[in-house]
Amino acid sequence: NAKNTNIQSTLSSLKQFALKNKFSSGTGLALIISDLFDEASLQPVLVSLRTRGLDASFLQVMSQEDIDPEEAQLELLDVETNEKMLVTPDEVRAYKKAVQGFIERTRRAILSVGFRHSLLVNSSQDLEKQALSSLLKAGILIKR
Repeated sequence: NAKNTNIQSTLSSLKQFALKNKFSSGTGLALIISDLFDEASLQPVLVSLRTRGLDASFLQVMSQEDIDPEEAQLELLDVETNEKMLVTPDEVRAYKKAVQGFIERTRRAILSVGFRHSLLVNSSQDLEKQALSSLLKAGILIKR
């Protein structure tokens, strides 16, 4: 689908950037802002960034609805295909558990190579302000 292709292109671009450039340790910073939803593994990108001397910080942005949807009989609309799907409360609970597992695995993978990770749950229209605040709180950016 189109969204996965775009994300894979982003991860592929990050990996290609890291492979094409050699940085002295600590001289390059990559700031990745994404929901990090991807069928492919993030690990090759992390290794490429680390082995090329880049410092990377990840701000994983997700909506409140992605993380904690209402536990009820829901009709979901796939925004990529416009298909509608009915889900039960049990399926919603299983989804929540899977999302929490995904966030934790992603966080562990990022931290395991020495990069920083912060999760931003976007609950309003002012994403830029929330992102800046989250980056400051996580110590990724420093206010001077």
